Amino acid sequence: MERQRLMILALLILCFGFGCQFANMFAATAEDEPISEEEAFEIEPVAPAEPTELFETPTLAAKVPTVVSILPVKTPTRQVATPAKTPTKNTSSTRVAVGPTLPVLKTPVRTVVATTIPFAPVAGSSFVPPPPPCRSPNAKITFPTSDRSVSGTIEILGTANRSDLKLWKVEYRPASTSAFTELNKSDKGISNGVLGRLATKNLPNGTYWLRLSVLGKEHIFLAPCQARFKITN
Repeated sequence: MERQRLMILALLILCFGFGCQFANMFAATAEDEPISEEEAFEIEPVAPAEPTELFETPTLAAKVPTVVSILPVKTPTRQVATPAKTPTKNTSSTRVAVGPTLPVLKTPVRTVVATTIPFAPVAGSSFVPPPPPCRSPNAKITFPTSDRSVSGTIEILGTANRSDLKLWKVEYRPASTSAFTELNKSDKGISNGVLGRLATKNLPNGTYWLRLSVLGKEHIFLAPCQARFKITN
């Protein structure tokens, strides 16, 4: 609509220009040729045209909206071939100095021999530890067994023998003392026989210990064998 108005305005200005030029030409012709009175009366006075303001034609600049795409654009990527590394051969040789080889020392193995020590009763305690077992089959008490209750006259059975036997002996003591009393001894070996006899009626009731010791010709004793028993007359 605005564009049409501008075109009409331009046409009017153009027509006005042509009209002014035509009027000037007509006036120049009239001055040269005389006009009769009749023609003068026939000519109507022409009102002077009002001056028309010239308008500067505005220049319209169409504003084109900028369209922004919101869709993701996939940028093409160019693959560049990476040159492969050429393996380089190491021509230089490295010498490693090897020192003298030390001999491997063996760690000595220490053998520990367990020695059984008879437990001593703790003062003020009713618990009495059991006697240690007899370690040598050549010095062994088989009766009375550990913590066996006996009464009257009993036979002490066992073995007291060795190839170089010189002497063996059987002893006893009350648990309340550490001194042994000899019960029997001999220089003849006995295997699974009677080592001695003990009359318990002559002793007060309580806990007692027996000890069998076997001596060789070199005056070497075997590990003594001990047994604990109770007299209950």
